[in-house]
Amino acid sequence: MIDNLTGNDVDLLATPSYTFTAKTTDYASRFRLVFSTDLDPLDNLADSFAFIDAAGNLIVNGTGLLQVFDVLGHQLYAKQLLPPNS
Repeated sequence: MIDNLTGNDVDLLATPSYTFTAKTTDYASRFRLVFSTDLDPLDNLADSFAFIDAAGNLIVNGTGLLQVFDVLGHQLYAKQLLPPNS
């Protein structure tokens, strides 16, 4: 993930969280996610992804704990994602 405001480049696989301060005047594309096609050491992540569709719905595929936080760090949502057929 790249913070376009500060220039910070964070490997979210090695560092599971990133703390930042935001203002209402920050621009919408402050963060940029960069996905690697080199999945050899990350075979279990090959089918994991998240995106927002054209209707504004968050689409998530994968397993683990999904947590959504607002810009103040308040947890808005948490759900354990299970593998299909489990």
